[in-house]
Order: sequence, then structure tokens, then C-alpha cells
Amino acid sequence: MRYLSFLVFAAVLSALLWPYVTVYRLSNAISSGDMPALTQFLDMPAVQANYEKTTQASLPDLSQFNGNNSALGNLVQNGLQQLNQTLVQHTIDAQWVSSVLQPKAQTANVFERFSFGFFESPTRFMVRLGELGQNPTHFYMTWQDWQWRIVAVY
Repeated sequence: MRYLSFLVFAAVLSALLWPYVTVYRLSNAISSGDMPALTQFLDMPAVQANYEKTTQASLPDLSQFNGNNSALGNLVQNGLQQLNQTLVQHTIDAQWVSSVLQPKAQTANVFERFSFGFFESPTRFMVRLGELGQNPTHFYMTWQDWQWRIVAVY
């Protein structure tokens, strides 16, 4: 019985520590500039979709241009949405994620800038790089295919 409880304890402890180990490995991949290693930690379609959703929300609603349903407003709105989608697909990549998580001006690596990380749910982990009030970077990881992968960067 003691052996079984030790195994359960070890399994729970390793499950709780795994995302922190992933952040450490992610930090090493970014610090060394190893893009193939970095991409294994990214769910790029999810990162792009999240960023596109965030930027889409900041676009103005032009469908009610001049107080009524305007064809010109709808046309401009659709054009802005298409442009936003194209820009996100072409600019948000592993290199962009690396530059956001490890700015060139920063001498500390990602793990040294790590100030907070905890589970939002059993399959979602939030990390904050930097202190609150000093423009920190946040990223979210989810449990996918037996590993933690980044799905959003803010």
C-alpha cells in the first residue's frame, strides 16, 4: 500500500511540475535561437487565431456608418478584416513568438523573467513574464498530445 501511495504522489508531483519544466525548456530553446526546438512548443494555428481574434476586436465597427446600414461601411469593414487576417497569417510565426518572449533589449532569458505561472484548469497553464505594472508578457499553454504547447501570447 505504501508503494502504491508513493507512486500516486510521484505522478501528481510530476504532473504539477511538468509545465514549469516546459517553460525552462522553452527558455533554453529561445535563448539558443533553436527555432525547430521552439516550434515543438507552439500550436501556431491557435496562436494566430488568438492574435487575429484580439486584433479583430480592436477594429472599428463600420457597418453602421453615418447611423444607418452603409454599403461603403460594410465594404471597408470586410476589407479591414481580410487585411487583418492576411497580416496575422504572414507575420505571426515562431520568430515573432521568440521576439515577443525574449526581446533583444532583455539580457535575462525567459525563465529568469518568469514571475508567475499557475494552472487555470487541469489542461491550461498561464505564465507571466515580468512584474505587474511594468508591461508584462503573458502566454497560455494547453495540454495537447501529451505535452504543453503555447496557444496564446499577449
